[in-house]
Order: sequence, then structure tokens, then C-alpha cells
Amino acid sequence: QIDHPQTYTLGNSGDSPFKLHSSTPSQTYYPGDEVQVEFGIRDKLGNQLWRMFNYSAARLTFPFVVVKDPNGIVIASNQITNELPENFFHFDFLLPQTTQLGVYRVEVSLDGKFYGKMSDSFRFTVIPKITSTPPIISDVSAPAEIQSNATIQLAANIQGSNFNNISLKLSNRFGKMHFLPIDEFQNRYLWQISPIVYQSYDENINWQITAINSHGLKSKKNGLIKVVQVDSPTIPTSLVGEKIWLSIDGTQMDPILVPVGSVQEFHVDDEMPIWNVSNGIGTIDQDGKFYSHTEAGRFGLVSAILLASSNKFGRLVQASRNITLITTDANQLLIDPYPKITLVAGAKKDFQVVLTDTFGNQIEMLKNRLHWQSDGNIGEIINNVFFAQRIGTGRVTATYENLIVSAEIEVVFGDLKSIEILPTNIKLRAGEAQKLKAVAKDMLGNQVEVNPIWSVGGGLGIIRNSIFTAKNSGEGKISATLFDLVVTTRAVVIPNNLHNITIDPFISYLPVSNDKMTYTYKFVAQGWDVAGNAVPIRNSRWAVDTAAGIINSNGLMRSINQANSQTLGSVVINGTIWSYGQTIRGQEAIAGKSVVVIQSNAPDSVQSLAIVLKNFDQIIERYTITINESQDFEAIGLDQWNQRAQILPKWSVNGNIGVIDSSGTFT
Repeated sequence: QIDHPQTYTLGNSGDSPFKLHSSTPSQTYYPGDEVQVEFGIRDKLGNQLWRMFNYSAARLTFPFVVVKDPNGIVIASNQITNELPENFFHFDFLLPQTTQLGVYRVEVSLDGKFYGKMSDSFRFTVIPKITSTPPIISDVSAPAEIQSNATIQLAANIQGSNFNNISLKLSNRFGKMHFLPIDEFQNRYLWQISPIVYQSYDENINWQITAINSHGLKSKKNGLIKVVQVDSPTIPTSLVGEKIWLSIDGTQMDPILVPVGSVQEFHVDDEMPIWNVSNGIGTIDQDGKFYSHTEAGRFGLVSAILLASSNKFGRLVQASRNITLITTDANQLLIDPYPKITLVAGAKKDFQVVLTDTFGNQIEMLKNRLHWQSDGNIGEIINNVFFAQRIGTGRVTATYENLIVSAEIEVVFGDLKSIEILPTNIKLRAGEAQKLKAVAKDMLGNQVEVNPIWSVGGGLGIIRNSIFTAKNSGEGKISATLFDLVVTTRAVVIPNNLHNITIDPFISYLPVSNDKMTYTYKFVAQGWDVAGNAVPIRNSRWAVDTAAGIINSNGLMRSINQANSQTLGSVVINGTIWSYGQTIRGQEAIAGKSVVVIQSNAPDSVQSLAIVLKNFDQIIERYTITINESQDFEAIGLDQWNQRAQILPKWSVNGNIGVIDSSGTFT
């Protein structure tokens, strides 16, 4: 709203200079991340410059981005291929998985012509990628209290991978001890701790389960166990029988068989005998109670010495019996290997079992009473030999009478035989994507999904994170390479619907027409799908700024036939040309646009040349491009009056770095 006549200044008067500002959303990135460089041109008043247009050249200028690695080597720069503002002030690039770690520098510069040269720079850091998460400890089973002579038993579910350590710590004021799990099945870990020396009456024990993976990520669970007092253990009755009498100077008989870990009472006719045992077969108290050792097979003597003053013989005498320690009843089966073993499919493994008593003494088994079986559908066991066949987890179990023991077996993928790409045939429209899957088979037919090295032939598109994005129409092959195996599948890409239109040339120069001479130029519209494949345009229509001239339905333009009273150097006016069209479904495509520069005079012969990126009026000292990528360059011809002229240059490239075609496209 204008309240009264006066001069109003809108936007920037020139007193507040524009400055270039650049940044990234994050200061740190991992290898494989996409880096988004954002930059803009703003003044202190809040004005933002969206596009830079060199009016006299009818060309856009743009901010140029250069990314340098820690060694100062340029690894990326922006390719400006159209005039949309979001592309002018936004540059995305991908850090490869093998990216060097360290500090990177981003430099942004702009030759702003009338606004001057602007620049900005900043840094970001590439750090090692952490691909792991901390272990998860759950469903902990731990007693709230135990008796002072009881075994401590804890169990917990621990989920994760590549563990460096899984342990249990018990501690109190007397010290601390660490224990490894004795068993694991389906991610549940078990600890069994025999009574330890610092379990005393009314003394708490702190427990802590710790899991650490190979990346150093750690998880812990803590708790408390109360130790309570119990009555003194009762001595078991003799497993041999009644009291054994020792005769003085009697003839030695066959040895007495005494079970290990038992108590046997001996007696002699004397009020104060001196009892003794030999060869470490046990201990005996002064009441004649013999406590046998826990190791079977030991043999020795139990003796009673009678002093001369306390027996009827009036001399020192001795009574003794030979003792042999034997095993107790069978108590447990032990299996080896235990508790877990990993086998590749196609391998075999011998399992051994041992029958023992309570104290671990081995007992001879009757082989016909030992039975084997396996579960989990991972293979079969014949006698004691397990044959691994299918990938998975299961158990081998041995049964002897009423005793059972088992060991976990994990069967993993065996020797690689072949790989297969799924789906086997791919047909996509340009711009569409397909998730690829590679399945490997071993010699026994086990299948497992793998991550091969992907490649695509025929320039059909790109593959990133196992996703194939179709681009150029045609037929080719997608390949998957794993070690020395290579497999291919057929891929077909067909053009998609019309997405946008371009006009060739994007910039043209026409002298102003007059009564003696009419100047015309034929523009050509080209339709493209979303991936850049050429597609037909339906219901094609043209338009041009009437101040610059007129254009017919075939794209033939005629310049205005009278000069504008105001000119900028040799330029009369710039006009915009539009090309409209529809898809086969009748939808409007993104219109094409080009610029025509109406010059006051027909240009003279070309006196000088300049090379720029096509359609853009910025000469850069260095341009960075990756292998197999392309960039369109343009040669500008100038006459002695600095007027632009249409030219047909001959292109060449030296340094053996690539090729350039007749249109200025360098690859």
C-alpha cells in the first residue's frame, strides 16, 4: 500500500552487501554417508539472492563447490545441469565406504558479476563407522538368597553378536571373583558357582553380569544375593556296612572295598588306640571313623596302634586292614566337545561321553546301553559321529540308562558352490527401483543370503545398497561377484512417461529484425522421462515473450522488427521461450524454457572464444569429475563489439583423461 507519492526502495539498495554462507547439517560423517552441502547468498536485511543472471550474456552464474580430502585432493564438485534454484544452492555427494578418515574442507565460490566475487569455506570430519549396538541382557534368573553351603546358579538371555567377553562377577567385602558361563543355548547363558570361601553368615554377595562386543560396546546387569546360615552337615552313614573289627596281629585278608567320599567305622579292643591311615586314602578320627578320599583306585592301610601300657599283651601292638577305594553309583554323563561346537555343512565330528560318579571318577559303560540322537534337523548322528548337513542350530544328545547329556551344535554355510540373483529377470521403467537379492548355495544345497559386489552393464542404471535404480533405456546384464564366482541376470529398462521438456538451444542470439531483413531461428523441443530417456511429446505448444518476437507451432521464432529505445550495450531485450506438452495420459509435463537474446545488430566475425559449462556464464579454473561421468561444455564466440555469436567449434582434449564429442560433452 502506497500512502503518498515518494520513492520506495525494495530489497537491497546496495548499502548492505550480499555474502555467501555455506554449511552441512552435521559436523561429523561416517564412510558411506551422504553429505549435504547447503549454501545461500543473503544480506543483513534478510534478503536472499535466488539466482544470478548475467543479463548481457543471457546466462546464469552459480556457486561452485569443491570438496577436498585431508590430503588436499579434490574428491567432489557440483555439476550444474539446470537452472532450478534448489540445485543452485544444494550439493549432495556420497562418501565411499573406503573413504579416508580425517578432516575435509569444503570451498564454495561465486563470480557474482555485478555483485562481486563471493566465497566461503568450512570443514567436516569423517570418523569410523560403528556398525554395532550394545548387547541386550534380559530375563535374568538369580536367587534372592542362598544357604551358606549352596551352589550359586544364575542365567540370563544375552542378545548380540561378536562378543569379546561375557562374564559374571561376584563380590563382597572380602574380594571379588570372575566366572565364565558354563553353558549357552539359544542366547541363554548359565553360571553355576560352587560354594566359595567368602560365603559367610548374613553376608551379602553382589553379582554383576557383563557383556562386551568386539566394538567395545558394553551392557551390565546387577543384583544382590543374601547368604543365610544352615545347620552343620550330617555325616552320611557307612556305605560299606557295620563296624569293622581289627584283630591284633591277625592275618591280612582281602582288602575292604570302601566307596569314595564315604564314612566307615573301625573298632579295636582297646580303650585308647592311636588310629592312622596310609597312602592318602583318607582321614580317620580318634573314634575310628574313616573318611575316604574322593579319588577312586587309591589303596592303603587303616591301622590302630595299641600302647604297651593300655593292652593285655604288655607290649606295643598294631591292628590293620587293607583298603581299596572304589567308585560310587553312576551319577552323571560328560560329553566332549561341550557345551557348543560350530561345524560347516558337510563336516563330521566324533563325540565322546564318559560315565562318572558324584566325584568325577570314571565308570566303565556298557556300550549297548548308550544311545545317541540329534534334533534341530541339522544333520544325523551314527553311533557317536555327527554329520553336519543343514544350516541351523540343534543338539546332540547321549542317553545312558537314566542319565542324559547334550551339546549344542551350530551348522554354518559350507563350501561355496554357486550364487543366484533374485529376481531372475528384471524389467523396469526408467526411474523405478528393484531390490536385488543374492543367494549362495553350498555343496549340500544350503542357501544363505550374501552381499556380493554388484555391477550393471549397458549403462542401464546404478546399484546402491543392493537396490537397482533404472535409468537409461535398453537391455543389459546385472552381475553379482562373490570370491571367484560370477553370476548374471537379464535386465531390461524401458522409457517412462514424459516428465519434462528441454529446448535446444537453451540460449540463442538473434539480431533485431527491420524492414529490410527478418531474422528467425528454429528451436527444437525434446521430451524426457524422469531418468532422462528421450520420449515423445504430445500436443506440443510454443510461447515467447511478445517483447522479443513471435514463435509458431513448429518452434520457428522471428525477432521483433523494431529496436527497443533502451539497450544494455548491444542487447535490446532478453526473451523467454516456453515449450509445453502432454504425456500419453494427457497430463502436463514440466515445461521447457530457453532464453533468446535480441541484439541491436547482427554480430560481426568472431574475434575471441571462451569455454564455460553449458548454459552457464562462469569460467572456473578447475573442474572435478569422476570416472565414466560426463559434463557438457560450451564455447562462446564474441565479436569486436562483445556481441555473442552462434559458432560451430571443433573440440579436443589432451592429457589422455577422456574424450569429448562434437557437441562439447566430455566423458
